[in-house]
Amino acid sequence: MSRRRHAIVFLCVLLGLVGCGIKTPPIPPQSAIPAPIEDLVLKVSVRSVTLSWTYPEVAESGAELDKIRTFQLFKSEVVENDYCSGCPVQYDPFITLSADRGKPGSRVRYTDSALKPGYHYDYKVVSSAGWNIVSRDSNRISFAWENPPRPPTDLVLDVADQGLTLHWQPVQELSDGGVVSGSILYQVFRRRAAGKFERIGDPVGAIFYRDEGLRNGEKYFYKVRALHKVDGTNLVGEDSDIVAGTPRDMSPPPVPERFEVVATTAGAELLWEDVGGKDVAGYKIYRRRAGQKEYVLVGVTDRRSFSYVDKSLPAGKTTLYYALTAFDRATPPNESGFSEEVALVR
Repeated sequence: MSRRRHAIVFLCVLLGLVGCGIKTPPIPPQSAIPAPIEDLVLKVSVRSVTLSWTYPEVAESGAELDKIRTFQLFKSEVVENDYCSGCPVQYDPFITLSADRGKPGSRVRYTDSALKPGYHYDYKVVSSAGWNIVSRDSNRISFAWENPPRPPTDLVLDVADQGLTLHWQPVQELSDGGVVSGSILYQVFRRRAAGKFERIGDPVGAIFYRDEGLRNGEKYFYKVRALHKVDGTNLVGEDSDIVAGTPRDMSPPPVPERFEVVATTAGAELLWEDVGGKDVAGYKIYRRRAGQKEYVLVGVTDRRSFSYVDKSLPAGKTTLYYALTAFDRATPPNESGFSEEVALVR
């Protein structure tokens, strides 16, 4: 080989070493690479799961991001019996989502209904700001999927003053007839006559729920969902039937204490004092004859009346015994206990 040819070859090698010739892919600057997503979370529904995360606002350098183009969601599906919690996860690219409709700081959501009972699932997500400008992996979501539990049955409401207590039968089967293997929790939902159902309280392990601080006379509607806890994830069952109830005043007025009777030409005149209850609607007068055990209602007055004349006295000489109660404005009204008896000898 001539000296001239050797020189040409040497020059080409030298130029290749200093960057002339084949080029490697450029490494994007830190100011362009999106910061990794750290708040990937999971919400479980009856037949699906919804994954959500925050649209990145900054790059790894801390600088404000110009734009995110896509999100790529990765999914792993493994038979539960073959799942190894400490083993590396083999992900497959699952779906690419356009980021055009989102904006930095907003929540991005994706619902996956392609789930199989008896499988374990893992998810992660990355964001891309352009070719080869891809974030590091997000946090990992991992859970086991089973058939959801059956809905609770035989819902019953007990009425109370400013409250209602809901009871139901325990859920012991899954939707496919299988036996529940983990723990069951119950989520209660309530709505008013005009409105939508809203979750009240946290899930409970008991088969009853006391709903207090309600408005007497207003109708409330309830339903319950069973949550089957498997591998730390609550799998959500179908809604129960809806039941409705109306809380009401259950507290009777005070028992009348000062009560007397006098004989007049018109009959037996009964006199008493106001019992002082704020919601008293009136008074009821009862009578029994000597030798009788049960009272008979002989008169009713409103709350402004504190006397009553019993004109329907039985014929003949006998001793009559009277008692008084107060009742309130509730529907149906609450009635106090009987006052002490007063006697009229005829």
